[in-house]
Amino acid sequence: LVRSLAMDVRPLPDFADVKRLVRMRRLDAEIDRLDHRLQQLEQGSQSHSETLRRLIALQQQKRELS
Repeated sequence: LVRSLAMDVRPLPDFADVKRLVRMRRLDAEIDRLDHRLQQLEQGSQSHSETLRRLIALQQQKRELS
């Protein structure tokens, strides 16, 4: 992999772009995990409310990065 990158004539992407992409993928994975967990919890329960708040916060973070 390193050898192929070293021989590639294309410029490497900007570090800020790579960092944003990694952050977006981590947020996507966490959003999917919380969404799945939310479906398993009883609506109106404390756990459901806390998970929903966290999910909404992560979705807002994702929108801000976009």
